[in-house]
Amino acid sequence: MSKYLRVKSLSLPMLILFLGMQSIPHALAEPSVEDTTPIEPADAFDDISTHWSRHIINWLAGNNPSETSYLDISEQRFRPGCPITRGEWIELSVTILDLDNRPDAESNPAAKAPTCPDSPEWKCPFSDIPATLNTDPSLTNPYYPTTFQAFRTGMISGYPDGTFRPQQPITYAEAIASLAAGLNLVPQIDSLKEQHGEKPSTIGTDYFMNGSVMEDAWFAAALHGSLLANLVALDWPLEFYPYRPPLSRGEAAVMMYLSLAYQGKASLDDPILRAETVPNSNEYALRHIRIAGEPSFSFGPPAVNRQCTEEL
Repeated sequence: MSKYLRVKSLSLPMLILFLGMQSIPHALAEPSVEDTTPIEPADAFDDISTHWSRHIINWLAGNNPSETSYLDISEQRFRPGCPITRGEWIELSVTILDLDNRPDAESNPAAKAPTCPDSPEWKCPFSDIPATLNTDPSLTNPYYPTTFQAFRTGMISGYPDGTFRPQQPITYAEAIASLAAGLNLVPQIDSLKEQHGEKPSTIGTDYFMNGSVMEDAWFAAALHGSLLANLVALDWPLEFYPYRPPLSRGEAAVMMYLSLAYQGKASLDDPILRAETVPNSNEYALRHIRIAGEPSFSFGPPAVNRQCTEEL
């Protein structure tokens, strides 16, 4: 019996070795394959996944090569179909146009602005934007720093009655005019035209089917300059509606992206402009952007995506 046990015990290591040798080729034959499929970053906001401006909003929120965030990402929702207020528009503009580091406008409007009744050491260009909060004079009015910088640099001038109305939705005409002023577009274009022997301030509104009604409008020069600088995002049909409907937050994001492209901080060739909001949706950001000189247009209807949803 002991002999039998010894023989079996001697053969057991050999059996284990044999089994081990059999398992090695099997492991080599089917190596584990690492999944290299790129993972798309999560949306910066909860409510943009099916909106045509989705990729541009994510880009502005920090999904760009420099990882710079141009948007406040502390909120869950962006509300891309909702109107953007005048105060919100200026807040975006101050960051994207870097107004804090720009000199005063040549006319130096801040020097002529009245002092703030609540803070005489400061200037208050708008009667409805005091330097401090009415509810707590120890706190700075959040609208004051941004609107003052925009006023100081000549980007905005407010209404004739001396107000700015920061909580009022901004119109497309007002947005175009402020961008053109903030980027000093019209003087630059006039200078280039003069160098090429062309007449300055030639207004072109024939890009639109309703262009003839705008040739003498107060915003016509700014609109013309913005078109030449590729700052205008459009909806179908090819008409420019200066006052109604107001500019949406999604449209504002695209115009801000185009402003960065004009400054060389973004690109009109970026793939995000041709990216679909969701696979096979046929909704492209580029459909809402006119590239100067293109012979044809391809814009998607905005009605479905202009819905304003305030609550989850």
